[in-house]
Amino acid sequence: MARLRYDIVPIPEGWRVNCNDVHGPPYSAQTDAILDTLAIAETLIKNGDVVEVRLLELDGAKRVWRKIEPRDARLYR
Repeated sequence: MARLRYDIVPIPEGWRVNCNDVHGPPYSAQTDAILDTLAIAETLIKNGDVVEVRLLELDGAKRVWRKIEPRDARLYR
């Protein structure tokens, strides 16, 4: 059983998904980054892995991490 953490973070080109500190390719849209990550997380969870998905939101100068679950995908479609 693997333990994975996916962080969805804003970058100048759009959004990037980092998994256990390994950087993935950029996404131009936040929704695409979220939906792809949640789909992967759902598959991994079904296979018995422990997966955490976090979205970094910027509120002015404040950085807020929000945990999202595969069931939250409906909110981004």
